[in-house]
Amino acid sequence: MNWNNCNNSIQNRCSKTLNASCIDCSCCHRRPMAYVCGGTSGYVAVVDLIEGRNIMNIDCGENSYPYNIAANPSSDCAYVADYERNMVLKLNLADGIVVDMTAVVGTPVGISVSPCGCFVYVVFQDEPILQILHAGSLENIASIALPVPGNSVFVTADCQT
Repeated sequence: MNWNNCNNSIQNRCSKTLNASCIDCSCCHRRPMAYVCGGTSGYVAVVDLIEGRNIMNIDCGENSYPYNIAANPSSDCAYVADYERNMVLKLNLADGIVVDMTAVVGTPVGISVSPCGCFVYVVFQDEPILQILHAGSLENIASIALPVPGNSVFVTADCQT
């Protein structure tokens, strides 16, 4: 991959000042939002990037610790690594609620969704495993041994490195 082309593309689209044209989502007809894990607060903050303000907090439940979040590119769902309870939470972003959750094999810190939106990938602070969940049901699909515990995971769209 030519990183200079990638950087030039970003610079050509956006100035160094945050403005509506820089965060324009007209291609997908959605308002750009940021979802920020609040850790010990137990919430995911929803930030409207056009208005520049926190518009809602999604309650992740008692004793939760939302550590990381990944949006599903093909639905209004996101998945949260709940560090304290060793769970993955499924959020409905349109309604701002937790709609499902599942226990995972360790303390989740990294989470990603496949480009097609079918799978959720989770890595753990304390376990050298990549766990793969079905995005719809949160059913465990597979666990892949890693040489060391992970802290983040990224899945490519085109199987390229």
